[in-house]
Amino acid sequence: MVEATLRLIYSCLAVALLASIAYCQTTAVQQMRSAFSSSPVTRVTLSGDANWYAGSLKDSGTVTLTAASDGSAQMQLNLGTTGERIESQLAIGPGMKCQWSGPDGKVHQQDYFVCLKPLTWFMPSLGLQSASMPTSITFADLGTESTPEGSFRHVRAQFASAAFTGDANTVGQLTATVMDIDLDPASSLPVRLRYSVRPDSGADVKIPIVVKFSDYRNINGTEIPYRIERYVNGTLQLQITLQSSHIE
Repeated sequence: MVEATLRLIYSCLAVALLASIAYCQTTAVQQMRSAFSSSPVTRVTLSGDANWYAGSLKDSGTVTLTAASDGSAQMQLNLGTTGERIESQLAIGPGMKCQWSGPDGKVHQQDYFVCLKPLTWFMPSLGLQSASMPTSITFADLGTESTPEGSFRHVRAQFASAAFTGDANTVGQLTATVMDIDLDPASSLPVRLRYSVRPDSGADVKIPIVVKFSDYRNINGTEIPYRIERYVNGTLQLQITLQSSHIE
């Protein structure tokens, strides 16, 4: 009798815990959506100044960033010394592809698992809107964490294995799609985005990427970070200071 009662108590606690986790996940995403924009956004076009760092080289120029609610995105850099660099991706989902090209115009296809990420790196909030967010993306609210840079609410996004049924190789590597979002607890806006990539060759080497967002400005009801910094393996690679933004 006692054993049966304990099983019932543990079962109830498990159900309550799962319900609490589900509530937290829903609440976290809803808070991010509400903080991002007061109305649906289908496309953003951002323009500004950019600094590009590669070893001892520091190059400066202009940048144009475009992103749509389906996850398609492009960054076009025009640098004074190294010329043009373009990075682009198709809509977010199992069939997405990414590529980049340099001053010679040669197109390089990125490794599939480098590309396969659930959010756009320079505008993660755009893909979190309920009307556009793929059902194949899962979220986990990992609570508030203290770091040397402050306390943040930690949310994890990744693709669910159900979206890749039948592809055992892909399902086995879905941990490569993880993106960690650090939110300002007060504003629920992204402060950092953390993920890993690997070389275009597909070599099994994890390269940590950290994108930092600051200087948020409200543009027609939408919060846009006017300063974006991308760090590769702990070193600043790209620094963007926006001058204008267009919201559709």
